[in-house]
Amino acid sequence: MVTHFKIGQKLMLIAAAFALPIFILLYLFVAGENQVIAFTEQERKGIAYIVPVRTLLQNMQKHRGTASAYLEGETTFRDKLLALQADIQNDLGALEVVEKKYGAEFKTSERVRVLKQKWQTLQSQALNLKWLDSFDRHTALINDDILPLMHHAANASRLVLDPDLDSYYMMTAVVFELPDLSEITGQARGFGSGIVARKKISGEEKVHLQVLMGRANGAQTRVDTNLQYALEANAQLATTLATKTRAYNAAATEFFSVLDNQVINAAAITLSASDYMAKATNAIDANFSVNETATGLLDGLLQNRITRLEQSRLISIGSALASLALSLGLLFFVARSITRPVARTVTMIQELSKGHLGMRLAMTSRDEIGVMARTMDQFADDLQNSVVATMKKIAAGDLSTEVIAKDNQDEIAPALKATTESLRGLVAESKMLTRAAVEGKLATRGDAHKFQGGYREIVQGVNDTLDAVITPLNVAAEYVDRISKGDIPAKITDEYAGDFNGIKNNLNQCIEEINGLVEEMRVVIHATREGNLSQRANPARAQGVYHKILVGQNDILDGVVTPLKESSQILEQVAHGDLTVRMNGNFKGDYATLRDSLETMVKGLKGMAGQSQASAVSMTSATAEILASSTQMASTTREQASAVNQVTATVKEIKASADQVAQRAQTVAERATQAAQEAQHGAATANESLRGMDDIRGKVEAIAENILALSEQTQQIGAIIDTVTDIAGQSNILALNAAIEAAQAGEAGKGFRVVADEVRSLAEQSRQAAAQVKNILGDIQRATNQAVMATEQGTKGVQVGIEQVNKTAQAINLLAQVVEESAQAAQQIVAGVEQQTIGLDQIAIGMNDINQAAQQSAAGATQSQHAAQDMNALAEQLKQVVAQYRM
Repeated sequence: MVTHFKIGQKLMLIAAAFALPIFILLYLFVAGENQVIAFTEQERKGIAYIVPVRTLLQNMQKHRGTASAYLEGETTFRDKLLALQADIQNDLGALEVVEKKYGAEFKTSERVRVLKQKWQTLQSQALNLKWLDSFDRHTALINDDILPLMHHAANASRLVLDPDLDSYYMMTAVVFELPDLSEITGQARGFGSGIVARKKISGEEKVHLQVLMGRANGAQTRVDTNLQYALEANAQLATTLATKTRAYNAAATEFFSVLDNQVINAAAITLSASDYMAKATNAIDANFSVNETATGLLDGLLQNRITRLEQSRLISIGSALASLALSLGLLFFVARSITRPVARTVTMIQELSKGHLGMRLAMTSRDEIGVMARTMDQFADDLQNSVVATMKKIAAGDLSTEVIAKDNQDEIAPALKATTESLRGLVAESKMLTRAAVEGKLATRGDAHKFQGGYREIVQGVNDTLDAVITPLNVAAEYVDRISKGDIPAKITDEYAGDFNGIKNNLNQCIEEINGLVEEMRVVIHATREGNLSQRANPARAQGVYHKILVGQNDILDGVVTPLKESSQILEQVAHGDLTVRMNGNFKGDYATLRDSLETMVKGLKGMAGQSQASAVSMTSATAEILASSTQMASTTREQASAVNQVTATVKEIKASADQVAQRAQTVAERATQAAQEAQHGAATANESLRGMDDIRGKVEAIAENILALSEQTQQIGAIIDTVTDIAGQSNILALNAAIEAAQAGEAGKGFRVVADEVRSLAEQSRQAAAQVKNILGDIQRATNQAVMATEQGTKGVQVGIEQVNKTAQAINLLAQVVEESAQAAQQIVAGVEQQTIGLDQIAIGMNDINQAAQQSAAGATQSQHAAQDMNALAEQLKQVVAQYRM
C-alpha cells in the first residue's frame, strides 16, 4: 500500500513514526507532573483544614489553665473563662466551614460531631467541676479528639507523605512536634495554675510537674531537630523562622524557670496565678506563633512546588509543540525540495520516452537531486546534439561527423561511430562499384567481408545485383534507399529466380529485423508510459547493432528502475518497523549516494530504537528493584511497629510492678514508725514499776512479730528490686538495639535515635536506683535481725527481775534507735521507687514517640511501594511501545 503513496506522503508517514514516541513520552511526563500537582494541592487542603483545628487547640488549652485557677479559688478568672468559651464557639464555627468543604473527602464528620458534643457537655459543667477533674477532662478532649483530628486530616490529605525534605520536616514540626510541645506546656500551665491558686503543692504534684518538664525538654529537642533538618534542606527558611524561634526559646526558658524555682522547689508559693498564667501563656503563644509561621512557610513551599511544576509542564508542552511545528515546517520544505524536482524529472523522462528532447530541468540546487537534474539535462543534450544530430546527418547522407566516446563504458558513441564507419565503408564500396559501373567495369565487385550484418548483406546484394539484371538491382536500390531514410518498406512479395530471389530474401530479412527492433522498442516505451517498469525488450530477436541497441535500452531501464524499486521496498519495511533491511544492489554514482543515504537513515533509526529498548529494559529492571526494596521496607517497618507495641506493654507492666513496690515500701515505713513509737513508750513505762513488766513483755513480743513481718517484706522487696534491675538491663539492651536500627536508618532514624538514648539513660537511672534500694534493704535486714535479738533479750530480762529493768530499758532505747533507722531507710525506699516511677513514665512516653515514628515510617513505606508499582507499570508500557522495531 505504501508504494501507492507519493514521496511527500511517505515523508509524512516517517515524520508521524518519529513523532509518535515523542508524544507518548510527553504524555507520560505531563501525566506525572499532573499527578504531583494534584498530590500537592491535596496537601494544601490538609493545611487549610488544620489551621482552624490549631486555633481551637490553642484556646482549649487556655480554657483548661484558666478553669484550673478559677476552680482552685482564683475567682477573678471567671470573665476570662467565659470569654474563652465564646472564642472556642467561634473556633468550632470556623472548623465547621472547612468541614463542609473537606469533611466528606477526609471522612472527619463523625470526629467533629463527637468533639462538639464533648465540648458542649464540658462547657455546661466547667464552673462546677473539681479542679483535677476539670483538668483531666480538658486533657482527654485535647488528646483524644483535637490532636487526633489534626493528625487524621494530615493523613487523609496525604500531607504526611510529602516527598521533599524541607516541606516534610516542616510538616512534621507543624502537625506533630509543635502541637505536642504546646500540649505538654499547656498541661504544665493548667496543672500548675491550680497549685499556684491554692498556694500549696504536694510531693506527688511536684513529681508530675517534673515529668512534664522532662517531656517538654524532649519535645523541644524533637522540634529543634525537625526544624534544623528543614533548614538544612532549604536554607532560605532560616531568615523567616529565626526571630520566631528565638522569641519562643526565651519565653519557654522564662516560664520553666519560674515553674522550677517558684513552684516546684519553692519553700512557699508566693507567685500569683495571674503572673503564672501570663508566663505560661507567653510561652505557649510563642509556640503557636512559630507554628503559624512554619505553616505559612509550608504552604508557600507547596505553592511554589505547584507553580514550578505548572511552569515545567507548560515549558515541556510548548517545547514539544514548537519542535513539532519546526519539524513539520522543515519536513514541508524538504518534501517540496524533493517532490517538485522529482515530478519535473518524471515529466522529462516521459518526454524523453516520447522522443521529445527539448525539455530541460535547469536546476541549480547542489544536493543529489540537483546532480540528478544536471545529469538528465546533459543526457538530453547529448541525445539531442550528439546522437540524434548524428543520426540526422547519417540519414541525410552526411557521414563526416566524428563521435567521441565519453569513457570506456560509453555504448552510444561507439555504436554511432561503428554505424558511421560501416556506412562510410558501404558508401566507399558503392562509389567504387558505381565508378566501375560507369567505367563499364561490370566485373568489379564490392568487398563484403569488410562489413557485418545488414551492411555485409548490402554489399553482397550489390554484388549480386550487379550479377543480375537491372530490374532486381533497381528494386534493391529502392529498398536500401528507403531503409537508410528510416522508411521501412513491406517485404518483397515478387518472385525472383536464382540469385535475385536471394536478394529479395535478404532484403525481407533486413526489413523483418528492423521491424522487430521497432516493435520491441514500442512495447517497452508503452509499458513505461503505463508505469510498468519491469517490461524489457527481447535482445534475442535482433543481432548486431540492433541487438546492442535493445540490450542498451534494457540496461538503461535497469539502472534507473532497480534503485527506485529497492529504495521503495526498504522504506515500506522501515515504515512497518523492520530496521534490519539493507540495499544489496551494486550501485554506482548517484544511485550509490541514494543507497548510502537510506542506509544511514535506517542505521540512525536502529540506534534510536535500540537505545529506547535498552532504556525501557533498564527502567523495568530498576523499577522492579525499587518495588522489591519498598515491599521489604514496608514489611520491616510493620515488624518494627509491632516490636514497639510489645515493648510499650512491657514498660506498662514494669510500671505496675513499681507501683506495688512503692505501696509496700510505704507500708514498711508506716510500720517502722509505729515500732519506733512503741519502743519509746516501752522505755518510758519500764521505769514506772514491775507491774509494767508483763505489758512490756507483750509489747516487746508484738514488736518482734512486726519486725519479723518487716524482715519478710524486705525480703520480698529485695526480690522485686532484682526484677527491676533485670528489667532495667533488658531496657538498656533494647535501647541499644534501637540505637543501632536508628543508625542504619540514616536521616529517617535521627528522631528514633534520640528516643533510644533517652530510654537507655532512664534504664541506667533505674538500675542505679535499684542498686541503692538494695543496699538500704540490706541495712534494714541487719537492723531487724538486731531488733529481734534485742526483744528476745528483753523478754528474758523481765523474768530475771526488777534489777534488770534498767538494762531492759536501755535495750528498748537501742531498739527504738534501730527502728527509727529502719523507718528512715523505708522512706529512702519510697523516694527511690518514686524516682523509678518517674523514669518509667519517661520510658512510656519515649515508646509512644517511637510508636508514632514507626507508624509514620510504615505509611511512608507503603506509599513508596505504591509509587514503585506505578513506575514499574509505566516502564512496561514504554517497553511495549519500542518493542515494535525489529533490529
